[in-house]
Amino acid sequence: MIKKITLCLLVCFSFISFLHAQDANVPFTGIRNSVAVADLQANTLAADENNTGEMMLTSICDSLLTTMAGGNGHRGNMFDVTALTQLKVTKFDIHLDSFKVSNISVYYHLGTYMGTENNPAAWTLAGHKDSVRAKPPHQLTPLAIPVNVTIPAGVTCAFYITSSVSTKNLNYTNGTNLGSAYQQDANLIIYEGCAIEYPFSGTPFTSRVWNGRIRYCLIPTGIDEATNQIIQTTASPNPFSDYTVISIPGNPPSNYTLKIYDLIGNIVSEIKGIYSNEVKIEKGNLSGGMYFYRLWNKNEIKSTGKLIIE
Repeated sequence: MIKKITLCLLVCFSFISFLHAQDANVPFTGIRNSVAVADLQANTLAADENNTGEMMLTSICDSLLTTMAGGNGHRGNMFDVTALTQLKVTKFDIHLDSFKVSNISVYYHLGTYMGTENNPAAWTLAGHKDSVRAKPPHQLTPLAIPVNVTIPAGVTCAFYITSSVSTKNLNYTNGTNLGSAYQQDANLIIYEGCAIEYPFSGTPFTSRVWNGRIRYCLIPTGIDEATNQIIQTTASPNPFSDYTVISIPGNPPSNYTLKIYDLIGNIVSEIKGIYSNEVKIEKGNLSGGMYFYRLWNKNEIKSTGKLIIE
């Protein structure tokens, strides 16, 4: 038997250059107003509890690349990002001098980096990796440091990515307007920042555009029940513009329940007593958005997945 439900939707929001010139002493200029919430404590930014580097089963992961234009280099970059939706920064891919080996550290700081460039006490070490070997030309180097910093929606967080090896540069590009948004998507904004000597020393060189990719995952804030996926359900078509059918393999017991969540974890629909192998979800007259579903058997989650309505 196919059951029809209606969702209440919440719409979520290169050219490569290898000419590396060491920065001249460019004075620090310009201040951008931070989007950070002033009274938010630093412990808002937290690694995952078990330090596994793994995201929740229901998270949706993406990445945002600034540029690979290069043109300049130094031992470290500081830059701000603002989360437009709550997300977790998981890892970075960086633009290192080709074939060189560096020792890389990643620091983070709640709020803008401006004013803390020479204050190591204001920063938290997210992780360090020795002997990071740069990829060949025209390739980003994946940085095997599980950053796992959660940034609430509307909050600015600063990152400092730096090499402890004096002759090894992180490539970046000269910017045009310190503190201006350089790259963004629906979830994240990356701003022009500065270059600075290791560690937290010297005069910042501005404006500089960090070269690299930020990897992140969206976090549904209200979904906190334990997951134990056993059944591989599918939704087809997905994305969909009219309706989708979630297919449940095997012989569903009568106590299966399907719950559908919006991006902040609210249960927007619930179907109890599923007896069939299919559950039909109609778009109706509602606009598109992204959702999660979970298939429950009593207090145990049997399957989970995402739905995208066009």
